[in-house]
Amino acid sequence: MRHDVVWDPGSLPDGDGDGGGNFDRNGDDGPRGGAGPPSPGRRRALVLRIRAFIQQRLHDPELSPAAVASAHHISVSHLHRLFQEQGTTVAAWIRQQRLEAASQDLADPRLFEQPVRHIATRWGFTHPAAFSRTFRNHYGVPPTDYRWRAERGAL
Repeated sequence: MRHDVVWDPGSLPDGDGDGGGNFDRNGDDGPRGGAGPPSPGRRRALVLRIRAFIQQRLHDPELSPAAVASAHHISVSHLHRLFQEQGTTVAAWIRQQRLEAASQDLADPRLFEQPVRHIATRWGFTHPAAFSRTFRNHYGVPPTDYRWRAERGAL
């Protein structure tokens, strides 16, 4: 039987018996009163939940560190620290995931007829020129060349 451990700050006792959790909503230090920050296992569970949340919303151009933090009831600075521990930033991780998804679509023969700008928009990029520049910086070629190589089996 599988049990997912999820850190729910509201379930922590706060000493008054209601279980409401006298929690510092900035998400930085866990409950007040010296209990300390969440364990590494709980931090990992939180990071996994956050990454899944981001993956499910890559198409949303409004996806931002602030939106992610708000959805998980933590501060933006706490969110940044979680990703810093992983050696990246929130925005960079979102961008990388979007680029990977877009590159897969660009290489998909079923989508060769779809304009590059539609694929970019599908993955949350709102400006075609910015998408092209970001894609070229990441993959070394513009998205149209990437697709051309994929069509010819040269990837």
